[in-house]
Amino acid sequence: MAHDWCGDTRAGSFVRRSHDGACAVFHAVPGPDCNALHRTHFHLDMARASVARCRFKPFVET
Repeated sequence: MAHDWCGDTRAGSFVRRSHDGACAVFHAVPGPDCNALHRTHFHLDMARASVARCRFKPFVET
């Protein structure tokens, strides 16, 4: 999923649209752009927090 996330392909578009759609339903949706621990999957979390956490600072591999 991490490879597709950044790619300009149909698969990449699907993964990013899936993430964006999940953000409309779930409270927190960390994915490949969140951190190294989420490079291969999304977490779909409905827990309440003080701030919605659907958008994360882009992950940059070093």
